[in-house]
Amino acid sequence: MNKLILTTLIFLMGLGSAFAQPGDDDRGRRKDRFKEIQAIKVGYITKQLKLTADQAKDFWPIYDEYEQKRRQLFHKFADKYHDDHPNSSPRDARAYIDANISFQEEKLELMKIYTAKLKKVLSDQQVADLYLAEREFKEMLLRRLHRDHPDGPPPHRGNR
Repeated sequence: MNKLILTTLIFLMGLGSAFAQPGDDDRGRRKDRFKEIQAIKVGYITKQLKLTADQAKDFWPIYDEYEQKRRQLFHKFADKYHDDHPNSSPRDARAYIDANISFQEEKLELMKIYTAKLKKVLSDQQVADLYLAEREFKEMLLRRLHRDHPDGPPPHRGNR
């Protein structure tokens, strides 16, 4: 399950590069693609949660902050292990396992904090619907990527 989550997160963070064309400015293209995906996600979540105008006004700043902190947490973990295969030695494997557990614990703690904040703005049902909407949106992106690239995404051409 954790491997699926990590794979999904890596996919979502690198989605822009999967659509880059040779010779394009990858960084600018990724930013544009990320903004496009975020705009679609905003519409999708707003619709799924049936947010009122007042709820949306209070919800989106909290959710955006949560998303930013989730991305920072993910990058802190992924940047450390991006180029290093965790099985290069038993000590590296243990360090990776420990770091992954810490990452998952920090992610869960962040979720608890922001769930409490969101419950001040949304009903319990809407918070539950948010979790479902996030999962469905990721699945939708994965289906689209598979449809557009049935043999897998093009290789990453970034600086990393």
